[in-house]
Amino acid sequence: MLTLRTERIEMSVADGTTMGGYLCRPQGDAPRAAILLLQEIFGVNPHIRSVAERFAREGYVVLAPDLFHRIQ
Repeated sequence: MLTLRTERIEMSVADGTTMGGYLCRPQGDAPRAAILLLQEIFGVNPHIRSVAERFAREGYVVLAPDLFHRIQ
């Protein structure tokens, strides 16, 4: 099993706001590919983070953007 590097990131959006996201990367070897993991209505919650981590353990870079960042 690969070890992971996880972090919360901020991305600039075209309308001038910033969107958060959860980024997971495998440590060590080059990643297989990248996955954009879209959230359900509940946002980037513990379940979405666990799915991202599971894919990252398989060797993928995974980004789960907070698509509802404009809604409080």
